[in-house]
Amino acid sequence: MSKLFIITGSSEGLGKGLVDALVSDHKVIGISRSNDFQHENFTWLKCDFVNPKSIDELSLELNAEEVILINNAGWIGP
Repeated sequence: MSKLFIITGSSEGLGKGLVDALVSDHKVIGISRSNDFQHENFTWLKCDFVNPKSIDELSLELNAEEVILINNAGWIGP
């Protein structure tokens, strides 16, 4: 079965750890403001969830039997 994981907040912390753990066996889409990770099973999409325009410009093409969303993005405001 083809699984695709979509992980928000994928550039650091728990999100980066999840990408590291999943990418060797699954396709992973990471969504974050920045990225320094590369792997043949990893696709990075730039998005700042605080900025509505950035969300509107986000486009996903999902080709998998099962899609799992891990919503890990966070923001600590002033």
